[in-house]
Parts: sequence; C-alpha cells; structure tokens
Amino acid sequence: MECSVIAERSLGLGYSDEALALMQRYRDTCRRFSGDFTLLWHNSHLESESETRLC
Repeated sequence: MECSVIAERSLGLGYSDEALALMQRYRDTCRRFSGDFTLLWHNSHLESESETRLC
C-alpha cells in the first residue's frame, strides 16, 4: 500500500523523491524475478499534484 511508504506511522517518506525511488526499486525487484508488482493506492491519496506524481 502507498501508505506503507508515505505515512509517518510506517516509513514516513511522504511524497518525496525517495518514496518514488523506493517504489520503483520494489517494482524493479519484482521484474528481475519475473514477478507481478501490484501496489494498492487508495483513491483518497489522489487529491493533490504531489500525490498523483507518485502513481
């Protein structure tokens, strides 16, 4: 879930470049092993430009 990366109660990276890089790293790891990368993104986190930039 996106909140595992962005929320203060989890990794707390917010909508930063670091958060985007981490999600891309997860995706790339899945590709390397021929896996499927699926990210649950809550639509309540699609309200601002900084939020939509990550998805």
